Amino acid sequence: MIDIPLNIKKINVNDFLEFLWDRFSKEIGPVACQHFYIETGDPQVYIYDVNWAHRTLPFSASMQFYNHTNKGIYKVVLDVTYENTSINGDHEKAIADIIKDANKIDLHTVINARRIYFPVRSKYHFGCDYFFPESNLGITSINGVLYFYFSVEYISKSQLDMYILERVKLTCAIFTLVTQHLFEYEPNNKIYCTDIDNNTTKENYFIDKDGFVDADEIIKNDKLYLPNEAHKIISAIIRDDKCKNSALRFAESIKLRHEVEHDRIHNLFKIQYELLGYVSAIESLLDTTEKTITVACNNCGAPIDKTQRKITNKFNDFVKIHSLNKKSVMTAMKDLYNDRSKFVHMGESLTKSNTMGSKPLLLEGKSYNIGFPYYYLNIHEFTGYLLRSSMSQPNINS
Repeated sequence: MIDIPLNIKKINVNDFLEFLWDRFSKEIGPVACQHFYIETGDPQVYIYDVNWAHRTLPFSASMQFYNHTNKGIYKVVLDVTYENTSINGDHEKAIADIIKDANKIDLHTVINARRIYFPVRSKYHFGCDYFFPESNLGITSINGVLYFYFSVEYISKSQLDMYILERVKLTCAIFTLVTQHLFEYEPNNKIYCTDIDNNTTKENYFIDKDGFVDADEIIKNDKLYLPNEAHKIISAIIRDDKCKNSALRFAESIKLRHEVEHDRIHNLFKIQYELLGYVSAIESLLDTTEKTITVACNNCGAPIDKTQRKITNKFNDFVKIHSLNKKSVMTAMKDLYNDRSKFVHMGESLTKSNTMGSKPLLLEGKSYNIGFPYYYLNIHEFTGYLLRSSMSQPNINS
């Protein structure tokens, strides 16, 4: 067993581990692991416990990385054992040497940067190319195929593959929210990986449609164009995890909507999950931290502390602010939130398949049932409008 002191800053922890795994796989063998993240007696120190074993290797290795939540990794305890006691190998020293060398390396010198172009499937093509240098995102066409592109930094090929999957999904979500149109990765066309060229020049023609609601408002001559506030929305999503989550939930809901439109009979139930996504997209932007207030005890009147989040009130306030107090939007979003609560907390169905086809309305006293909530036809547009309004006005406290 060997104790190896380390000095890996918090910001570099994951790049350091990625670099180690890359070196291990190249110089020793496949890194197949069981991973555990263990609490210690110190609330700021956790042990990343790795058990490394692979059928092609004669040893098993235990590595315990001590990670301080503010300072980073400060040591690792290494222990190598052999299944066959007759083996007299030097794997422990080899692993230790790699760890010690990695501790000395400036990780910036081993980071690679590439630009990834990936093919996209959409109902519309853009009327021009776009490039947003502050976010390193762009839109172009290659041989008549629509491509989105982004820049990424990575250490190993496996890390690059993981980043590509994450960024492809996020980039599609970004432009789905910005335009109100669904974009999906098209696997039948080639992904391009190139050197980064920050001198990219694009037309960047924007339609003067700040605060648009209907997706058709940014279509001209059957071509799609970005609205004026696109760069603000894109920047907000790239830099803020709350905005990332919001964009992803919105895009997932739009995808479900397309599946319902494609086959309503078999996919009608997905409307309920689509509606959940719209609520989650807004809730992602809210301050949901608990706050302590003092209230009077119901029995004795004594003051007691109570924690609360008031998410419902914050949701309604968000809608009120970003809809500019428009009654039709506020009413629809309030009913959406109430229906979402019925579905989540009571299991109440929000759809009825027996309304499909050429049937009369189902009359229910003073109301009627059409198989889905009355607001469904416009709720995606209302939600997209509210999210774009919030993200293009960063000074407004959501």
